[in-house]
Amino acid sequence: MNNYSRIKRSVLWCLLVSLSCVSYSVVAQNQNVAITKQDSTAIKNQLLNTLVSETIETGNNEQLSKQHLTSAINKVSGKELEKTLSFNPANSLYGLLPGLTVLQNGGSAGFRNPNLYVRGLNSLNSNAVLVLVDGVETDISTIATLSIESVEVLKDAAALAIYGHRGANGVLLVTTKQGIPQKMDVNVNYQNGITTAVGHPDFLDASGYAQAFNQARLNDGLTPLYSQSDIQAYANGSSPTFHPNVNWVDEALRGSGTKMNFNTSFRGGSDKVLYYAAINYQAENGLYDDKGLEEYETQIKYDRVNFRTNLNIDLTSTTDLVARVYGSIDELYEPGSGNGGGIISAIYNTPANAYPVVNYNGRWGGTNLYGNNPVALINSTGYRKNQGTAIGINATLKQDLAAVTKGLSGELTLRHHNQATSTDGQTKDFLYEELTQNATTMDTISQLYGEDSALSAFSGNGFTERFTSFMGKFNYDKQINDNTINSFVMFNQDKYVGRGQYTTFLRQNLAANIHYGYKDKYLADLTVSYAGSSVLPKDRFEFYPAVSAAWVVSEEDFIADDSWVQYLKLRGSFGYAGSDRIQLNTEDQSYSGVGSYLFTQNNSTAGSIAEGRLGGNPKMERAMMANAGLDVNFFKKLNLSVDAFYNRRTNILVSTGGLTSDVIGVGAPLLPVGEVENKGFEASLTWQDQISDFNYSATAMFSYAKNKIIESGEAPQPYEYMRRTGKPIGQAFGLISDGFFSSQTEIDNSHPQLFSSLLPGDVKYVDQNGDNVIDNFDQVAMGYSYIPEMYFSLNLHADYKGLGFNAIFQGVANLTVNLNTPSVYRPLVNNSNITTFSNNAWTPSNMNTATLPRLTTLDNDNNYRNNDIWLRDGDYIKLRALEFYYSLPKVFLSKFGVDYFKISLRGTNLFSWDDIDQLDPEALSINYPLIKTFNMGVEFTF
Repeated sequence: MNNYSRIKRSVLWCLLVSLSCVSYSVVAQNQNVAITKQDSTAIKNQLLNTLVSETIETGNNEQLSKQHLTSAINKVSGKELEKTLSFNPANSLYGLLPGLTVLQNGGSAGFRNPNLYVRGLNSLNSNAVLVLVDGVETDISTIATLSIESVEVLKDAAALAIYGHRGANGVLLVTTKQGIPQKMDVNVNYQNGITTAVGHPDFLDASGYAQAFNQARLNDGLTPLYSQSDIQAYANGSSPTFHPNVNWVDEALRGSGTKMNFNTSFRGGSDKVLYYAAINYQAENGLYDDKGLEEYETQIKYDRVNFRTNLNIDLTSTTDLVARVYGSIDELYEPGSGNGGGIISAIYNTPANAYPVVNYNGRWGGTNLYGNNPVALINSTGYRKNQGTAIGINATLKQDLAAVTKGLSGELTLRHHNQATSTDGQTKDFLYEELTQNATTMDTISQLYGEDSALSAFSGNGFTERFTSFMGKFNYDKQINDNTINSFVMFNQDKYVGRGQYTTFLRQNLAANIHYGYKDKYLADLTVSYAGSSVLPKDRFEFYPAVSAAWVVSEEDFIADDSWVQYLKLRGSFGYAGSDRIQLNTEDQSYSGVGSYLFTQNNSTAGSIAEGRLGGNPKMERAMMANAGLDVNFFKKLNLSVDAFYNRRTNILVSTGGLTSDVIGVGAPLLPVGEVENKGFEASLTWQDQISDFNYSATAMFSYAKNKIIESGEAPQPYEYMRRTGKPIGQAFGLISDGFFSSQTEIDNSHPQLFSSLLPGDVKYVDQNGDNVIDNFDQVAMGYSYIPEMYFSLNLHADYKGLGFNAIFQGVANLTVNLNTPSVYRPLVNNSNITTFSNNAWTPSNMNTATLPRLTTLDNDNNYRNNDIWLRDGDYIKLRALEFYYSLPKVFLSKFGVDYFKISLRGTNLFSWDDIDQLDPEALSINYPLIKTFNMGVEFTF
């Protein structure tokens, strides 16, 4: 599919969603009289009140109503996250926050940490989002989804400048639930279900592999390895010992696993004390096939316990204490050979005809060439346990200082978070046997490898981290007639201590904000921070200012009370934020080993070192950010929010080797001369309505972010089309193919291709520079980057008298992926496997219709390099979550003392519409498969 088609498909999809919502809004508006008669006033104003009055967390213990917000912040409630209810809350964020890109990158239990990006890529180095849970920099996977009140994403300078050197990549604020003044509610939520792999590659069976291998050898000019009788024996199963046909996916993996999530929470409070407490237990059994051959289990299992207690206490009439204590304990149990890559690699890379799973004498099958029997790796290598613990406390003391001056208050906050991992277990080796048959005597020949060793215990520490934060803050709020002033000044100090050298960092930040409002109509914010980081050797402090303003147009007299425009606000911001996530110790010159030196009569040797990269002068990355936004509500039912942004990142550390001569004899330093420009827009459109007992909503979100490298220290290129500068970060480059060589004569009469020797069936490339030679100078930009430029979603909800459903569709566009996975897309080479993906590889009989180069058993630098055959469109649309539920009527429940009771059926990762064969476009590596889940759940409150 060409670029135009990709863009057209993506844009049309989004436009259709948006237009359908708008069209329906017009139809519904024409029926406004009928609907209004059935709607209560509260129902009619629900979305408008949400738009205007909803509280938004802005960080540092600050909140603002949406109407007073001048910055680009979006919010999703914990209730929305429950529609997916993943173990890791980050996996519940797909398509829920405009400007936040969430991408899966693996499926293994305990390691399902998606990549998070705010407004795409902004730096040539780290683009990691800062995640704060109740103000503490925390791994979001260590908290329970059901304990989350809301998640906000902060995107522009007005919201991020306050974070100084930590705000440039965007901030994700996670706020946990607090108590509410009511009788104690006990909520119980239990989910149980099954998991299955999203999909597995379709590997050829033994006879198919043998035929493909023979064809590859013929293509290489070699004689076939397998005879027709061999191929027949593989096909009919007449000789399972010497002609096995093993489906390694079926033998090593189960069709399904199990998953369970149990949560109990207690919430309530009085005028003096509010409380929320919860305990959460998660458990998952994976997809490995534990055959029960040992006295210990070898299935992958994951267990986690989360606990949390949040208290709000009025110590006196002017003194409040907010205290949070939380923690988690988790354990990943897995085979002794490890999880994910090693076992899955053995499953994928072992051909079906390599050897039997178990020989007739009970020994594990294997050969000198294929020693990693996947089933043995699971069942006979012992076991290991990876444990993790996290515990923290977060306390804020608030003092009303009205006795000093009215509107003044102070806060002291202390936060501490500690996290550590360890591993232990017992591992062993296994004995495996290769059986062959003497072609003349028909005797069986046995060759043993490895050994069946005893279990050997081991233990060790993983990583440790300790995060401590102190914040002192004064707030001053003043109302003078129609003028509102909210301001604060704060000092914050964070200390992070990790394990090992160069893992202790101290950060300080002095910041202030003044928010001004006139009649809730004209709003302005001024934010400044002066922040420093020990990451830098000198010039550690930087100044980060930001200004923002908003005009609530709908408050003007010229907007009539009965106007179809119920709310309209224009926003704008400009300012700076920074990032200290840079490579360490670049100010020092590096040294490296360069071999040894012989000396004395005995030719003794001694190692030597040489000067490496010169030292530089690193700086914090500095982000200039501009944002313009629009929030509007039509008919009290249709809500539209649009933001356009422009970011420019400077002071990016890059190698300057391309800018200096090598004549000095040492490596060029890393200097902060890199620069990246990023711009785009986001839109969110929501239609929400209720007709009698039927309520429904539809939300379409769309984000577009396109970056460009302004400076990266790139060396001069001989041709302009080869330059990475001016292109997006991670722009795909490759050769443009021109079919496949059909004969040696065509090869001899074509331009020389300098990558490897050529044979018929090899890829023929286009000469880009006209030098009549095909080499790396003919690579051009093609497709896009490895991070999508477009990210969109459609969220649907409907409910009738407690019977309802939720669905979340999410997709990406303008994404390029590289099909370079061994065995799956790169077959046979280095004794790898082959899938049906290669069924249309070139052969002399299909040379006019082939879509892939010839099969080969040898390394081939000509065919297996970046080109338009392997660089593919990675766009997709996925059904991320689908839920059907029924909430029992309250009248019925009240008879049993129950306030709320809901049963649900939920599925996640159910379908993917994409153009990628064999693997999921988000998981193109050899690793534990992505999973889909099917849950049945019950939730009740009493």
